[in-house]
Amino acid sequence: MMTQSETEFGTWRDKLIKVNDPTDEPLHYELVSPAGERRLREFVTTTSADDRDTDASDPPLFEVDPQAATQKRRYRYRGPDDVNLWCALAFEIVAIRGQQVDTGENGNYTFLVGFRLSADDEDNNAIRGSERLADRVTVDLGDIEEDYRPVREFRVAGLPDQREANKEFLRLDRGRWGLDPEHGLLLEGPPVTGKTEPVMEVCREQYGSVPVEISGP
Repeated sequence: MMTQSETEFGTWRDKLIKVNDPTDEPLHYELVSPAGERRLREFVTTTSADDRDTDASDPPLFEVDPQAATQKRRYRYRGPDDVNLWCALAFEIVAIRGQQVDTGENGNYTFLVGFRLSADDEDNNAIRGSERLADRVTVDLGDIEEDYRPVREFRVAGLPDQREANKEFLRLDRGRWGLDPEHGLLLEGPPVTGKTEPVMEVCREQYGSVPVEISGP
């Protein structure tokens, strides 16, 4: 027997499918806290985009094992450049991609799913222009925690020399150099070239926070 949340989600998805055609354009997801903290950026649905007859009794739409998820199909939609509709579906989750998430009593985290949809000019019910439609449901992920495996994720890949230089700076004996316990880094380089990100990721990896002040031109 389907729960009310499953029924609402199935109804929402049925309406979504009626006005869209699947293409190779991927969906994008991000995990956002109420304070705006962004965590995992990409995820994969488990139901084939070609299956137009799916309903709420189908298997869960989201896969927590990233290796298994790569074998699944994504939901993809096509939209003309001048007519876009972005829908956001937010629901509480317990675990995702092996990363345990504390939803708390009031749901500290929500999982936002963005769909780019097409609007048919001949359809009087189509939504035209650039609009954002939001809906909120609670999805029962069942026994998703049974496969929970802790996985640490970082946003920077590569740059081993730069990461090691940052680690060495943080490991230095501050008293040896006459530095105060709290010190900072001066990063040189053009704007928007990723200077700050490696430092922040190394700090999170080493301390779980960013204990230094970072500034740059």
